[in-house]
Amino acid sequence: MTAESSQLRIDGATTILPSKSKPHTMNTQDIELIDQVTKLNEGWAIFSCYGTTSEWRIERIDEEMVFATDGDAIRHVFKMSLYGSKVHANVLEFMRRYGSATENLFISKIIAN
Repeated sequence: MTAESSQLRIDGATTILPSKSKPHTMNTQDIELIDQVTKLNEGWAIFSCYGTTSEWRIERIDEEMVFATDGDAIRHVFKMSLYGSKVHANVLEFMRRYGSATENLFISKIIAN
């Protein structure tokens, strides 16, 4: 673990959440992941912050009323990743790379509770 990363401990497992020390360029797999999430139609999606493609968030889709809060949507993504969903696990990895430091802190607090 570097000084720029943090640890998140959940159910006895430790996850390293790296910081965004270097900007990342989205690749084809990242773009395909966003498309896969859209096709899941689970009431949440990955949204770009402020119309940029450099910072992203997991948010509920308000109109679908599946989740009461964005935090509930994040909990769902985390739970599905624990159940073995590769798409959901890839979303969490995507957020580690492209989510803002604030968003990653928010995610870590949500899934720690």
